Amino acid sequence: MSVAGCRIARMFDSLFAGVADDALVGVVERLAREEAQVAARRLAAIAELVVRTVDEDDERARWAFDPWNHTAARVAAALHVGQRRASGQMRIAVALRDRLPQVAALFSQGLISARVISELTWRTQLVDDEALIAVIDAALADKAVTWGPLSAVLLD
Repeated sequence: MSVAGCRIARMFDSLFAGVADDALVGVVERLAREEAQVAARRLAAIAELVVRTVDEDDERARWAFDPWNHTAARVAAALHVGQRRASGQMRIAVALRDRLPQVAALFSQGLISARVISELTWRTQLVDDEALIAVIDAALADKAVTWGPLSAVLLD
């Protein structure tokens, strides 16, 4: 095992060694919220990159390797994922920025999970009426925080 591997193994062995069992549940809950907050900020950065680099009116929008694909390749490299997954992250990011700002606000507070965000953006992608998507955003924001752990089962 490498030196870095040994340090990581020791971290897992000792990081929470002095924390009581009941307190560990609170630690897990807090870290899950922080994880969602970081994911929301990452998606906000991706959305900003898309806005800056992808212009649907650009003549290159119909090229085989268009600005969207170029940006997806950059995001993929940054996230160490495939270009298809990066493109999916870009679509989620843009949906949160432009279509579901109230849901995005909850995500940025760590009140809903990345999995719920993925489902909400996917299931609302075909709504093309701005007034209607605003109503849907408000309704989803009102309900999403109540779904909690049941959402994993409901969204499967």
